[in-house]
This record gives sequence, structure tokens and C-alpha cells, in this order.
Amino acid sequence: MTVERYPHLFEPLRLRGITLRNRIMQSAHAMAFNSPEGLTNNRDIYYHAARAKGGIGLMITGNRLIHPTSNTFCRGYSYGYREEMVERDRALTDAVHGFGAHIFAQLNHFGVMGETHAMDDYRVLWSASNIKSPIFGEMAKAMERADMDEIVEGWVRSAQYSQQAGFDGIEVHLAHSYLLHQFISPLFNKREDEYGGSYENRMRFALEVIKAVREAVGPDFVVGIRLSMDEMVPGGMEIADWIKVAQTVEATGHIDYIMATAGVYQWALRDFGVRVVIAPSFGDIFRNNCFNNGLLPLTLEQSVIDQLLKQAQACPGLEVEVDVERRLLSVGAEVWCFDLDEGRRQRLLHGLDEVGESLGYASRIRAYEEQRQLSEPWLFRR
Repeated sequence: MTVERYPHLFEPLRLRGITLRNRIMQSAHAMAFNSPEGLTNNRDIYYHAARAKGGIGLMITGNRLIHPTSNTFCRGYSYGYREEMVERDRALTDAVHGFGAHIFAQLNHFGVMGETHAMDDYRVLWSASNIKSPIFGEMAKAMERADMDEIVEGWVRSAQYSQQAGFDGIEVHLAHSYLLHQFISPLFNKREDEYGGSYENRMRFALEVIKAVREAVGPDFVVGIRLSMDEMVPGGMEIADWIKVAQTVEATGHIDYIMATAGVYQWALRDFGVRVVIAPSFGDIFRNNCFNNGLLPLTLEQSVIDQLLKQAQACPGLEVEVDVERRLLSVGAEVWCFDLDEGRRQRLLHGLDEVGESLGYASRIRAYEEQRQLSEPWLFRR
């Protein structure tokens, strides 16, 4: 049945200078298996070697970071910009090649989608504009020309290290709300210089990165891109817009393939008018993202949820009232209590995130810093 529907699935595929043994591939995904220092470890090697042994034709590693300003929400991501990666990655690529498969390295910068306090310091997030992350609530610095040059150098360095380590190709990440996507999309890009506004301006930085990567790795090395083919949020770029992006990049002659995906981070729920999400449980990341965006993730027993769904199906337009002040959910005469800690309750009631709440103490923070300069002047000498 599979062969009948996909007659070419097990046939070789030529891609630039390599031949894949079949057309079965693993798209990029981040497992966070790497060491706390961002280096490839044995777990990551075994993970890919097992798939190569199973007969897969191509694998693409996920989210190899190209610069120290690209923070993530946890340890375990690989730091493609570190020279020490070459030796460790050589063990990875040798293992994959030993079983007859090929492997590409996906290179990325998270931009405003990073999270600084998950790391060991509070590095400033960089993005196309001074915008707030829709998932973690942190504000980013709008990148200056010197910052952009440094990021291009990071992509080039990471691409060269990947090539030296034996990877068969590079994938430049232009999707999923990460840095280059942030430059391309008007959802994120609010710049008023030559990198913002018009389509041509918003494409400029991504094209500079791709051009620099191609020049660094030479004409015989595979280079591809990953695109979100629909942002799937109100006011976002749609399929026709991203087809234009694909055509623009393809016309440069710098790429060999396009990996298609979809979606952006979680503006969608709030922009569609959703204020409450009800479920028996939530993952920590989703739960925290909801609160950071003014949404209430409300936990109820599965039996209660099933009852509410039956009532909604039987009565279209059913009104459900959520009283955050009293922590009550009601449908007609039926009432259920829900848990909500006081800090988050207050932020929801007053429309604040953690940053907004902190700004409410601005005068006290200022007074403390002024007093500290008087009591500990040596800390403020330049």
C-alpha cells in the first residue's frame, strides 16, 4: 500500500553533491539531549545512530544555536558556535555515516523567544524590534547594525564548524517565530529603517544571512531553509505570503531545498478572543505561557469537563462565567471552584504581567537604588 501510494519513497534522491539512499527523513526537532555546556554527548549520538541503523535516508538536527545571545527555556540545546563542537559532532556524523545515512545541521537563533533566567545569567535578548515575547513575557532589544553583523558572523562560524564536523548540509531556520522569522514577519518587525516596513526590507536580513552561509560553505555543500507556510494568527502572513518568501530565497540560487512547516508562538489564542482554557491538566510551559499572555489555564476534573462539553453540544451559545475574583466557574445554577494562586489572580484582575507588576514598585525600587549608591558607593564607581 505504501509503495503504491508513494512509488518513489525508497528510491535514491540527488541533492546538490550528495545522494540520499531513500526519501525517508527526520525533520529537525530539538531533544535537549546535549550537555549543560551545549556540547554533543553520547545520548545525542546514540539517538541519531539508531535511526540511521534503521534505514532512514536523512536526518536534520534541531536548533543548534549560533550565538550566545540565543537563549532557550532550558539547558540541553547544542551551541553550534563553539569550536569544541567540531570534535564531538565528528563522532555524531561518523556514527550516522557508518550506517549509510546523511545528516544536516539546523542552525538557529531564538531572538525574543529565548528566556534569560533559564540560563546562568541575564543576557539581553535580541530581536528585530523592541518587542515582548508572547511566551515568556521578556522584552528584547532592537538589534543595531553592529549586532546584526555579529549574528551573521555567528551563522557563518556555526556553518563552518558544522561542515568541518562532517555534516552533509546546513538548514537555516526562518520559521516558528525565531529571529529570522522575526525580521520577515510584520507581527514582530516594527523597524523603520532599511530592515523594516516593506516586504523587500523585511526580507533583507534573512537574505544576508543565507548569502553569507552559502559563501562560507562553498558551492558544493547543501544549504536549505525552514519556513512557516502560514502563521495561522489574525494579521499574520498567510500561505501566499510565504510562497513569495520561498520564491524570493530560491531565486538567489543559494539554497537547495525548503522544509515546510506552519505556525507561530501563542498569540493565537488571545487574538481569537480566547480568555480561558479549560483542561484536566497543563504542561508547565503552556501553563506559564498562558499567564504571561493574560489567559487563565483553568484546571477541572475530567468528569466536570465532560459534563460541560455535553451541555455545550446540547445548547449552542451556552454561557460559561468565570469569576476570577472569587475563583468560581458557573453554568446557570451549577458552580465549581478552581485553584488560582493570589499573585496570578491579582495580575489577571489588573491586566498585568510580571513586568507590569514589577513596575508598580518603581518608586520603591528607585529609592532602594539611591540608598544603595550612598551606602555602597564603591559598587557604582566607573
